[in-house]
Amino acid sequence: MHEKELAKMTTSKITERTPPVTASDDAAALRAATAPPRSRAGLRLGTTPTADHRDNELTFAAGDLLVYVAQLGTVLPTDFADLDGTEWKCPGWVDSGGHTFKFGDTVKEVPAAGSWFPIRTIIASRTARTIDVIFMEGINPVARALFDDVPIADLKPADSGTVASYIPSDRPWKNHYCVVFDGFDGDKKMRICCPDAFISTRGSDQVQQLDVDMLNCTFTLNAADIGGTVGAYRRIIDYSTLPDTSSYFTS
Repeated sequence: MHEKELAKMTTSKITERTPPVTASDDAAALRAATAPPRSRAGLRLGTTPTADHRDNELTFAAGDLLVYVAQLGTVLPTDFADLDGTEWKCPGWVDSGGHTFKFGDTVKEVPAAGSWFPIRTIIASRTARTIDVIFMEGINPVARALFDDVPIADLKPADSGTVASYIPSDRPWKNHYCVVFDGFDGDKKMRICCPDAFISTRGSDQVQQLDVDMLNCTFTLNAADIGGTVGAYRRIIDYSTLPDTSSYFTS
């Protein structure tokens, strides 16, 4: 067969087998254009996408945990200075599970014709910040006052005695406090300072033989003034001298 005729036939067959562009193709292109971008593995704030800045020294596993409470309105710390024992009281030992910080957002996804994916996501509301903690000293005056929602003064024994007696109010009542949560991992430290917190949820108070009486409490954090800025908490981190964090920040 002549070469020109063969080329003509081949081109004709290819043209016949190529499907025309349809509306479904346009929809597929629209979905691809409106799809949310995929995150790049290894991308870190202040670095190039290919930079690998993994550092086991930046992990944090608390070797010790402390909680302090003070009267509402007490000035919050701005660093890791020791707290004044006349103002801040410690509820004692904390369970090894530590304290659990939680909050979440309620989002609304906005769909549209021509896209399988929402074209916009709106944050409809944000839940209050909460911190769960288990106090292990069941008759620590501070821990017991927090759990029973009574003033700490109610736990004070009578003069020259060892017995304290109180009746928790049957009215809906909330005692608010300033609270500080400390975590230590060697020389590394984290401190959460809360200007207004109260116990919103309590677990079971089980006096038993097989284990100590633990008081499971959930603090709810309210927003208040923190050094001229309104917020629910201030987080303070001491990286210590071990990890080098300079590469995480752009100049």
